Parts: sequence; structure tokens; C-alpha cells
Amino acid sequence: MRNIVQRVKEDKTGWIIWTLMILILGAAFLARTVPAYDIVFPESGEIRLLGVDAYFHSRRAERLFETIPTIERFDYDTNFPDGHADDATGLFALLIVTAKLLIYGASPDTHELELVAAWLPVVLGVLAYVLVYWLVSLLGGRLYGLFAATVFLLYPGHALNRSMLGFADHHVLEYLLGLAVVIGLLRCFQNEATGTSRPWWRLSLLKAFPLFLLFASWRGAPYFLIMAGLAA
Repeated sequence: MRNIVQRVKEDKTGWIIWTLMILILGAAFLARTVPAYDIVFPESGEIRLLGVDAYFHSRRAERLFETIPTIERFDYDTNFPDGHADDATGLFALLIVTAKLLIYGASPDTHELELVAAWLPVVLGVLAYVLVYWLVSLLGGRLYGLFAATVFLLYPGHALNRSMLGFADHHVLEYLLGLAVVIGLLRCFQNEATGTSRPWWRLSLLKAFPLFLLFASWRGAPYFLIMAGLAA
């Protein structure tokens, strides 16, 4: 432990990079909260999620909270009174419920679920900057990773509105887990190129786990299998 602490103290470049990364993460957080805060929280105790899909996922989280660990595959409120066979796979709702249980406990409370649903996209969106830094660092080093995170901050594209405060939709998981899939694939290629030996479960399970999570959150996930096959 002392050796690790000493190495961290001596790595002045690392301190600078992570200080700048913290600033980037802070700016990414503010960009996702400040524009929408007064809309999502117009009055004390009131929450207005952004868009119809946000309320759909919030409602799925409420149902899942009542039936966990069973995920209902039929939504009775869509196309009322006929209902609709739900083809969403449920990971996003499960994340909302899990966060609610960890933060507020097991007491049923719709307001708490909606509060978690409002903030979860922001947290996941900011986490994506860490993955961008990690991915590019694997390819070119930490300075390139910092540069990539900066470019992502300045030009986020649809990643910004898909991770905005109150936009409780699964779309934020698409690019977050997509980045994780690419990182896992890249690590596999790097280990193969260098002949690095790793336990089989790291290669087979850990590096493939983001792809499994993507399939559990979005029915369009098979597209990533096609891209992974082309990359291989």
C-alpha cells in the first residue's frame, strides 16, 4: 500500500490529468442539470420528467418495485385499455429500482422512484466520460484520453440530451455500454497481441459482461454483435 501511495505522489502528470478530468466531469454534470433543473423540479416536492418515454420507464420501475425480481412483459397502461406486449428488456428499470433500494430503502414511494429516475441518466452520462478517457488511453496514452474526454465535452451530440436530468430513458445505456463493449473488445485484442495470460473467466466473462448488459437493456443490441464481428 505504501508503494502505491508513493507512486501516486510521484506521478505529477497523473495528478494534473485527473484534476482536469474532475473538472471535465463537473462541467458535464452541470451541462446536464442546470438547463433542465427548473423544468424537472418546478416546485418543492414536484417532479416533471422529460418526455413520454421517461414516464413509461418510471411506470415500469414502479411495477418492477412491486414484483421484483420478476419483470412483467406486458404493459397494461400503454394503448389502454388493451395494453401492449412490452419488448423492452428491463435493465434500465432495474437500475432505477436498485438505486432506489440502496438510497431510500424498501418503503414503496413513487416520489422517490421518480427522483431516482430523474437523476440516473445524469450519473450514467457523466460516467461515459470516464469510459471515453479509458478507451482512448488504451489506444494512445493518458494525454490522448484527456483530449478525447475534452472533445466529448465540447461536442457531445445526442449523448447530451439522452443523459439530461429528467430524461429517464434507456438510450443513455446504449452509448455507455457501447463504449464498455469496445473497451472489452480492445482489451481482448491487446492481450492476444502481447501474449498476456489471463484467467479464462476474465476474458470470457468480464470483458463480455457489458455486451450482456446491453442485450438486457435494448432490443437493438444485436447490431453491436455485427460491429464486433466486423472489427474482429
